[in-house]
Amino acid sequence: STMQNPVTSLGEFASSSDIPDFPLVEMGIPYAPGTCVPVTPDVYKTLYEASPIAHVDSVRTPVLVIIGEGDRRVPPTQGRNYFHALKGRGREVEMLTFPGEEHAF
Repeated sequence: STMQNPVTSLGEFASSSDIPDFPLVEMGIPYAPGTCVPVTPDVYKTLYEASPIAHVDSVRTPVLVIIGEGDRRVPPTQGRNYFHALKGRGREVEMLTFPGEEHAF
């Protein structure tokens, strides 16, 4: 499986991306443009449970994570954290990083 600039933790993404409303809208959580992102513990729990990182223990397929280091849309930490979560569980995973590359490379 290949993941390029993956969103792997929706709760963290909501507080670190230039499009913080994306995970809220996708999960049906009310959000008013121009307001602060309402990531309460209940909202974070909902976002976490829908995130790939919550299911990392189930991954059995080899994974290649590709990251543009200059990505402001999906912070590179999303892919790096997923890589380390898989690696720490002894899964087959590789990571390629591209310095200076942004989201769409």
